[in-house]
Amino acid sequence: MIIVYLVAILIDFNLLLSSCVRHASRVELNHHQTHYSRLLSTLSRESGENMQANIGVRETAKGAGVYMWQIAAYIGISEPTLCRWMRFPLSAEKEDRILAAIKSLSEAGV
Repeated sequence: MIIVYLVAILIDFNLLLSSCVRHASRVELNHHQTHYSRLLSTLSRESGENMQANIGVRETAKGAGVYMWQIAAYIGISEPTLCRWMRFPLSAEKEDRILAAIKSLSEAGV
């Protein structure tokens, strides 16, 4: 009889333990989901603001039919470098270099 009682106690304990583990996992999962959703909304908001920083340069290139990789090759940098430059407001020197490249490439018909 004692053995049956101990088995019943162990079964109840295991059920209680698994319930606690499930609850803790759910709480942790909710915490991570909240964290990542905040992070993603911050990143999308920042990237939207940064895209607006050089919208004039982007529109000039698009209007001239010149691709970013062509501009990068023309001014002697890699395309990823040019993309990083475009994320933030350009200095006057960089903007002049890019606009001159766009003008030369569009005149050349590339």
